Amino acid sequence: MPVREALRILESEGLILLKSNSGAWVAKLDLAECVEIYKIRERLEPLALRESIPKLADAEIASIERVCEETEKASHIDNFLALDRQFHLLTYQRCQMALLGAMVERFWNTTQQYRRAYWNLLGIDERNWAIYEHRLIVDAIKRRDPDDGERVLLSHIRRARLALEGSPKLFD
Repeated sequence: MPVREALRILESEGLILLKSNSGAWVAKLDLAECVEIYKIRERLEPLALRESIPKLADAEIASIERVCEETEKASHIDNFLALDRQFHLLTYQRCQMALLGAMVERFWNTTQQYRRAYWNLLGIDERNWAIYEHRLIVDAIKRRDPDDGERVLLSHIRRARLALEGSPKLFD
């Protein structure tokens, strides 16, 4: 029973496909789905950040900054992706809009394979740019500037979407 429940959860998050009497299959990358989800993320996550920034405690901001620094040092993709997720979700932690938080987390769960593909697409310069954008987000948070935080985050997510959208071979 626990395995079946786990498979149903993975299916609901779009990570696998369940076929009766056949088994479970890893979901394929889908360009249209990817673009749609990233466009939604471009709107939802900046709002979550805007709502969170004024309520973050100094200790939480210090924790966000530490995770940002750890992200910069990550040498393996799995480590980077885990830290990147932790970084972003920490920045939204004080958003008190429960439905928004649930949607953001669901989209993070369903975009894991796209985030991995995106990171593999990037050269060193593009990876450094993504890390620099994290620093800009931290700076906006430290200055308690939700407008700046929103702008940087929207650009950060859009850059990933445009790179993925411009690489249709990933989705073949």
